[in-house]
Amino acid sequence: MSALYVPLHWLGIVIAFVCIALAAAAEASLTVISRRQLNALQHASRASMVQSLINDAYRFKVALFLLNTLALISITALTFDLIRDQPPLVELVTVSALALIVIIFGEALPKAIAVRNPAVTAQFIATPFWVAATLLQPLIMLIDYTARRIFAGTSRDELAPMVTEEELLTIVNVGEEEGIIEPNEREMIRDIITFGDTVVREIMIPRVDVVTINAAAALQDALTIITTHGHSRIPVIWESSDRIVGVLYAKDILASIRYGQTEVVIKDLMRSPYYVPEMVKIDILLKNMQSKRVHFAVIVDEYGATTGIVTLEDILEEIVGDINDEFDRATIPDVVWNGPGDVTVEARLLLDDVNDLTGLQLHSDSSDRVGGYVTEQLGRMSQINDVITQTNGIVLTVVAIDGIRTSRIRITYPATMGRHHDIHQS
Repeated sequence: MSALYVPLHWLGIVIAFVCIALAAAAEASLTVISRRQLNALQHASRASMVQSLINDAYRFKVALFLLNTLALISITALTFDLIRDQPPLVELVTVSALALIVIIFGEALPKAIAVRNPAVTAQFIATPFWVAATLLQPLIMLIDYTARRIFAGTSRDELAPMVTEEELLTIVNVGEEEGIIEPNEREMIRDIITFGDTVVREIMIPRVDVVTINAAAALQDALTIITTHGHSRIPVIWESSDRIVGVLYAKDILASIRYGQTEVVIKDLMRSPYYVPEMVKIDILLKNMQSKRVHFAVIVDEYGATTGIVTLEDILEEIVGDINDEFDRATIPDVVWNGPGDVTVEARLLLDDVNDLTGLQLHSDSSDRVGGYVTEQLGRMSQINDVITQTNGIVLTVVAIDGIRTSRIRITYPATMGRHHDIHQS
């Protein structure tokens, strides 16, 4: 065995380790670097090299994958060659220590440094990574050729890795931290990104809150309801509120009055309703409502029973926030911060939204809204001042009811858990 055998192995391990750290830093820095930071690099010596790596995303990703894979294989092979004559316990300890060192110093630490200083890191790694990518070009071309043969008719851009929803949200959050995106813009972008994850059941107006009119009602009754509530479309029921058989348009009432048809009943004017299942995604529903040119849908459960309604405005509000018109009355906000760790919310709010707001982990097996969660915990219908005290210090208090339903709930939690808002931030 040559005297250089062991030193050369260690040199190979060190080089492979550097390549792993280089790949980790390159991936992190070139992924999170902002356009503003890129523009600031325009006069830097390596700016063009950084820009070219970002522009050629396919080559960059493949080179990244190859460099990381070859380096890991090299470290593994060289390490096992060095310890092949050692006792099993020594082999186990060596491999475990190596894995820990690679994870911490080869992956986590370079990425953490790169994310904190993406512009500096991008300039630092640009030249060595460019050299590595150039040396790996034959393998990149081979992979590219093989992929194009397998996925004939698919463009290189389509073969490139897709950006995930989590990555997009991370980019948006970083943009807000750097002052590029305003908080309200971040919220709107976040709502657009997560738009397709929401089902209509989460945004519908529950059946008990829906203003309806009976199909046998007179025209004057409909006119009174519409002027009182300010709605341009009213669901028409027959026999019970569970059975919505049509939709009455305000413009149809006005047309009947104009032409002197004041003796008609509502069933003569109503239009056919558009029924949709409560678990349909709202992005699909929006497309369907656009194609059918309707602004109003009746939501039904798996048994065909009416569970609520949804309007085009309800869907759009998931992106742009509340849309108030001249008919909307001033109401108490859905969320009111009383102080740090102390918030009062509408019972109809989704548990997921309350958890996002407070940082808590409230969970229900039977309900997706905080009001249902309280009812589940109580095991009965709620009453004013009902209190639910949990072992982790979270306290939920019923502060308002509407008929037999929970209306508003106060949630308090310790300073050691969740998110805390100052009272002036609400």
